[in-house]
Amino acid sequence: MKEEIFKEGIIPLLDAFKNFDKNSRNWGYIYNKLEKKFEELRKEVEDKNIKLKNSLQKNLILKNYLLNIIDNIDVCIIILDTKKDIVFLNQFAEKLFKKGMEMLLGKNIKDVLPNWYKQTQLDKIFKIYENIEKKEILFNEFYVQYSNVCIFSKSDSEISLENWLGVVQICYDISNVKVDQHRQLIKQKAYSLNQMMANISHEIKNPLLGIFAYLEELNSIEKEKWNNKKLSILNEIKKGLVRIDDIIKKGIEFEKFPEPNFLRYDIKKIIQNVINEISTKFDLNKRVIKFNLDLPGNKLFLDIDIYYFEKAFYNILENSIKAIPNNGKIYIIVKYNSWQNTCSIIIKDNGIGIKKDNINYIFDPFFTTYSNNIGLGLTYTKKVIDIHEGTIHIISKEGKGTTVEIKLPIIQDKK
Repeated sequence: MKEEIFKEGIIPLLDAFKNFDKNSRNWGYIYNKLEKKFEELRKEVEDKNIKLKNSLQKNLILKNYLLNIIDNIDVCIIILDTKKDIVFLNQFAEKLFKKGMEMLLGKNIKDVLPNWYKQTQLDKIFKIYENIEKKEILFNEFYVQYSNVCIFSKSDSEISLENWLGVVQICYDISNVKVDQHRQLIKQKAYSLNQMMANISHEIKNPLLGIFAYLEELNSIEKEKWNNKKLSILNEIKKGLVRIDDIIKKGIEFEKFPEPNFLRYDIKKIIQNVINEISTKFDLNKRVIKFNLDLPGNKLFLDIDIYYFEKAFYNILENSIKAIPNNGKIYIIVKYNSWQNTCSIIIKDNGIGIKKDNINYIFDPFFTTYSNNIGLGLTYTKKVIDIHEGTIHIISKEGKGTTVEIKLPIIQDKK
């Protein structure tokens, strides 16, 4: 009985334990193997995460590096999506548009910059989806050359609206190029002027002297028998001849321009001398034109050619006086810029100003808006400032007045 119970109950139980022990060892082996595999996968994932993190950091550094470059180059970059919304612009674009990024980003360019949208022909590129050739425009006092580039997604299919992403507009500030071109043009005109005056002066001078002599002789012959009309005609002829002679003299002087003689002078004394001279000539007390002077307390010495400089300064004041119809003020400010070691002379009037279309031509030879001028005054003045290694800059608004700023270097005493 006991043996039967043992066989039927205990032995199967022992077999079950043996099988369990065998299976548990198998499960342990499988578990160890899985644990090892999981560890390998964990390390692999960890390594990939580290590599991905490093890659993201490198990409972020590269992105910031490229953005820093884009923000610091003098090129305007604007990116628009297919809805004409601004999705990116750099710092130079903010400078060009004179608006902050927060005012432009995400806004429709047609709404926030309607003039720019029109001038750069963005309406055409959004209609025909093709690039527009480089063109030049004047915008916010910048001369800009721009080009539009359509951006499409990567696709094997032909270019179409379905895979069109937007437009990148790249604009270059060519203001300095325009200035250099204009200066070169002025040099060419000055050279042509020199050649012309050299030829004309010799051809006209002798006949002119002969005409003067005949007029004087004619004037002395029985002058008392001449009536007022004949005398008036004679005087007008003489005035015309004097004007021709003056043009020739100024042209010859401009063409020759003898070597300057630089000496040290107090700039305040020179300014006062020119003011006294021009006040007497134009009788400014009658016209009630006053000079307001803001000069430094101490003497300010510059190395200048006094003949050239006084004449150049006289030309500027003469233009200011002529620009004031009746009563007015002319402000003269002299500043010493220690960090640049320069002297700034600012002449500001409240006259009629200069038309916007004329401002780029004021230094050109023979350019004038006055009927009794020959148009060499500011050309001469610019040449004088150049030989003194200085700069002259003119800002004017029609109906408001004109400001002229001259900057001259101060030469230090040699020890």
